[in-house]
Amino acid sequence: PGVVKDGVLDRTALGDLIFSDHAERRRLNRLMQPHIIWGLFKAVGWHFLVGTPLVVMDAPTLFQYGLSAVCALTVVVAAPSDTQRARIQARDGVDRPAADARIASQMPLNAMRRRANLVVENRGSVDDLKAELAARVLPRLQKRVLL
Repeated sequence: PGVVKDGVLDRTALGDLIFSDHAERRRLNRLMQPHIIWGLFKAVGWHFLVGTPLVVMDAPTLFQYGLSAVCALTVVVAAPSDTQRARIQARDGVDRPAADARIASQMPLNAMRRRANLVVENRGSVDDLKAELAARVLPRLQKRVLL
C-alpha cells in the first residue's frame, strides 16, 4: 500500500517502507527471492549454453541467498561506513537515519569480507576504484577465462 502510484512502483516510497519496517522487508524478500534466484539461474544458464567465457554479477544479496556457490570468484567492494552513508545520502536523497537503516539492512560488511574470495577497498574516487579493480580483480578474472 502506498508504493504504487498510477500503476508505477514508487521506489522512494518502497525504500522508505522496507528500510523502516523489518517485517515488511522480510515479507518483500520472501516474495522476491524465488524470482531473483530463478532470473539469475536463467541468465547464468543461458550464458553457459552459449559459451560466454565470463559472467559478472552485481548481486547485493549473493551471500544471503546462498548463491555464491555458483561463483568461481566472489569480490566484495568495501567502503568505510561513513563513506557508505555519504554515498547513500547523495544517491537516494535521504537523511542520515534513513541511510543508516539501509546499511543496517544488509549483511554486515565483516561477514561479507569473510565470505569473499577477494575484497577491494573503495575509499576514494571512481577512478581509484577502477584502477584497483584493474590491478587486483581483472588479472584473476583473465586467469580464470584462460584456463
